[in-house]
Amino acid sequence: MKTIISLFKLLFFIFILSCKSHDVYLTDAFTDIQNVDLEKLDEYPNDSIGSPSHILCTKDYIILVEPELEYLLSAYHTKKHTFSRFLNKGRGPDEMMDIQQINSCKQSDNDFCVMHTFGNMSFIFSPTDSTYQIVKKISLPENSSTFTFDNNLIIGVLNKEKKHFYLRTADSTLVPFGNFPPINNLSPEIISELTDGYCTNSSKHKKFIWFSIYGDIFELYDYHDITNPSLVHQHMAMLPVFSLKKIRGKDHVAFSQETKIGVVSLTSSDDYIFALYNQNTFKDIAKLKDDIFFSRQILIYNWDGLPIKILNLNEKVKAISFDKTNNCLYGIACDEHGPKILYKNLTNIL
Repeated sequence: MKTIISLFKLLFFIFILSCKSHDVYLTDAFTDIQNVDLEKLDEYPNDSIGSPSHILCTKDYIILVEPELEYLLSAYHTKKHTFSRFLNKGRGPDEMMDIQQINSCKQSDNDFCVMHTFGNMSFIFSPTDSTYQIVKKISLPENSSTFTFDNNLIIGVLNKEKKHFYLRTADSTLVPFGNFPPINNLSPEIISELTDGYCTNSSKHKKFIWFSIYGDIFELYDYHDITNPSLVHQHMAMLPVFSLKKIRGKDHVAFSQETKIGVVSLTSSDDYIFALYNQNTFKDIAKLKDDIFFSRQILIYNWDGLPIKILNLNEKVKAISFDKTNNCLYGIACDEHGPKILYKNLTNIL
């Protein structure tokens, strides 16, 4: 009888632990927390900023995505202090209606790539004397969402496919890899709706990391073997809260008001990962509205997936980018005077 009772207690203990594991925040793994005061980049022409959604730092430029303006991109030269706008909003051959993602393409210190929100087309830009121009167009795999570069390799996230990620080699060979997180035995189509997110990589360490926007989930892969990238670390804690609803005969995700927003922006250096972390829930949308994705915490990991430090910011930001030239983090913020660019040098932090 005692054996049965002890077994019952053990099973109950395991059950409690398994339940608690779904309520663990990413922040719980950190012990080093530092308060950080961001500084305003005074020389930036703040009166030229619209309502930017993304920011990218290259060697010499700060690039902003401006979804509400006629030109979707702006570039500020940090040394020459010049400013330009480019990429017409439209449906023409060298135009886009909206931008889902912007990132360094690592082909040149100042080159970068943008991905269309609708479809699988991406443009690579290089600077000219006065602005930027399109130098290459890339057709990404169907159902590709976000992606990152390692020289001639493209590594990205797939939606509605059997595998969660892909690697495309220089000769256009496609290598799908990685299973979707096992959520209630749901199909990849449904899970991809639950696990939209961001990715980045380290060419130095040959590693790729993805964070979900919803809940607290990330996965880290090693791609030294480009034919078979291997899972290094998986963290599944606070899962999205949802139900399924039929739309035109097909199941689709309906997020609960309790669903937590997780990582809303992601950037990296050769040695560290910087994840802008948000703990709002869908029920906060009515109160916060457009400010729902603004956040005050940056989680820093190394490329083994180990937690290094949390930066508690003095101001909320909505997107971040690492500037490797100056070892700084930049972010988009907004106050009663309008949007602005903030930064912090990391020399005495890491």
